[in-house]
Amino acid sequence: MTKRYLSKDDGACVQCTACVGQCRFAALAVERPSFTVRLDVSRCTACGRCADACGYRALGLAARARGKAGAA
Repeated sequence: MTKRYLSKDDGACVQCTACVGQCRFAALAVERPSFTVRLDVSRCTACGRCADACGYRALGLAARARGKAGAA
């Protein structure tokens, strides 16, 4: 079985917050007082809306194969 997941490249992210407004599940939020975008993977459904909104390619979707033994 293959599952999609979201990854965030902190080096590419310019903290523009365009992605935050696209997330319907509050998986992305602005952390204060540093004003950095934080990703909560436990809330993310990997729908891709945030990645589409990111003009800096800091967010991307990838596939991860899951083994029968419950490998991540």
